[in-house]
Amino acid sequence: MSEVIQVIDCDLDLIDEDGISHYVVTARIADVRLVYPEILYPTDRAMPTEYGPGTCSAVFGLDLHEDVPPSDTEALRQYIQDLDLDWELDEQE
Repeated sequence: MSEVIQVIDCDLDLIDEDGISHYVVTARIADVRLVYPEILYPTDRAMPTEYGPGTCSAVFGLDLHEDVPPSDTEALRQYIQDLDLDWELDEQE
């Protein structure tokens, strides 16, 4: 599960013909962006791969019987964290 550091934006994108509300969320996610690649040789300079936070986007849907995402900043961050979404890195920083 990816750690959600901060939710930047969470907007309703569309409501389809089945009544499913589709949301697009943008957030800072921990350990998704390659900072330094692994170095194996020379062995005296070997280092493991290092990852850092990055801005990512994901989508999720809610049916008519589910509540809308919370508006409180921390509650929204925890709500998005609990959804365990498939994040896509938006940009290389």
